[in-house]
Amino acid sequence: YNYVVGVLTAALESNSAEHGKVRLLPNTQVSVQDRQLRNLEHRLLDVTWSVTSTEREKFHRPIRVPLVNGLFGKRVFFINREDTRFSAALTVKELQSLRAVQGQDWPDTRIFRHNGYHVVEATYQSAFRMLAEHFVDYFPRGVLEITYEAAQRTQESIVIEPSLAVHYPSAMFFFVSHDNERLAKRIEEGMKNLVESGRLQEMLRSQPFYQQSQALLKGRTVFRLTNPLLSHASLEALETFAITD
Repeated sequence: YNYVVGVLTAALESNSAEHGKVRLLPNTQVSVQDRQLRNLEHRLLDVTWSVTSTEREKFHRPIRVPLVNGLFGKRVFFINREDTRFSAALTVKELQSLRAVQGQDWPDTRIFRHNGYHVVEATYQSAFRMLAEHFVDYFPRGVLEITYEAAQRTQESIVIEPSLAVHYPSAMFFFVSHDNERLAKRIEEGMKNLVESGRLQEMLRSQPFYQQSQALLKGRTVFRLTNPLLSHASLEALETFAITD
């Protein structure tokens, strides 16, 4: 949250001489991403941020400069510590035949199934219980969240699998309402200013969550998936603004 607010602040400050000063007022009501996006339509919010999809882009205006360099599409697995099958190198076919667990109606569920993976749907909490009791074989989680989650579950029979990762294109963007073209253009201009100056790359690389994620991915065998929920324009933005280390 602090990183994204810092990026938005820096983007708006970068062109304040042309467009004027802005004061950001946070929405104090905690709400899920879909609710935040709906609030844009009703002008209860001016700007929010979310992982994008073709469906979300139909109803809201994305600012197509990725905020976290595609990290939401990079996933590693929770497995049961007693499961020895992951000790050997797995092929794509072997991984597809195992049972992944994902949340009900999560976009990841559709993405994994589209790529031929066997997915069982469950609630978030029951996914951990199913893995602990061997009803499923692995639980893919984003590299931005899995380290924190593992720290909360040290007493359970669940560990982070050390050698595999899945990667599919995924971008988190700022969003505004479709009829707020003036704000959209200002944020887009400011974001491009940050990219061209190197400021956005510097801000992201300095974040502990980014450094932790990069370390977690290092040396893993990566299985690449396609993302049927991503528009061509957003895929191009991911490639155009990719940060390489």
